[in-house]
Amino acid sequence: MNRRTEEDVVLGDNIVLKKGTYCGYNGYTTNRDTEAWGPDSHEFRPSRWGNNAEEIQMLFRKSSSKSTFISFHGGRRTCLGIKFAMMGARVSISKLLTTVRWELDPTWPRRMTPVSLMMATGSVMKYALTLSRLGR
Repeated sequence: MNRRTEEDVVLGDNIVLKKGTYCGYNGYTTNRDTEAWGPDSHEFRPSRWGNNAEEIQMLFRKSSSKSTFISFHGGRRTCLGIKFAMMGARVSISKLLTTVRWELDPTWPRRMTPVSLMMATGSVMKYALTLSRLGR
């Protein structure tokens, strides 16, 4: 979301934004700020959010209020659709887990490696998706 300055503005002591300059922020990099999220901020590591629903909600609120996780913004400018988006994510995951049959690729030699470890180390795992409904 960019804005345009209506007059000359000085940021800090020496950064001048001339009138009419478009400025904004980069949400992708804000959500991956190593000062807020640690040196592995670019890695997919869901465990950083906690181990249960209560921890996850608390960390989400805390991160949103500090503007370190800005996907839905925060405070008075919180996205009006945040609850709808989160519900949609829950429904989608629920549907995937209950209607898709997930199988490990039988040719993959390291079947016992936890998915979280594979994500953290960048290992590759092949999944064979069977689109048939469970129980058929």
